Amino acid sequence: MAWFLDTNIAVACLRGKSAEAMRRLHAVAATDVRVPLQVHAELLVGAAKSANPQKAKTRVTAFLAPFAIA
Repeated sequence: MAWFLDTNIAVACLRGKSAEAMRRLHAVAATDVRVPLQVHAELLVGAAKSANPQKAKTRVTAFLAPFAIA
C-alpha cells in the first residue's frame, strides 16, 4: 500500500515537531512513500522563503530523497 505525504506532515517531520509522524514514516518502506508534486513544490517554496534558503533547500532535498515524487 502506498503512503502519500501531505505538506503538514512533511513540515512537522522537517522541523522535528512530530516524533510520531517520523516513527510511522520510518516504519514504512521508502518505496511505499509518495510525495505529490504539489507537496514537493510547496516545500521548495517554503525553503526559498526561509531565513536561510540554501540550508532549508538542502534539508528538504535530503528529507525527500528516498521517496518517489508522484
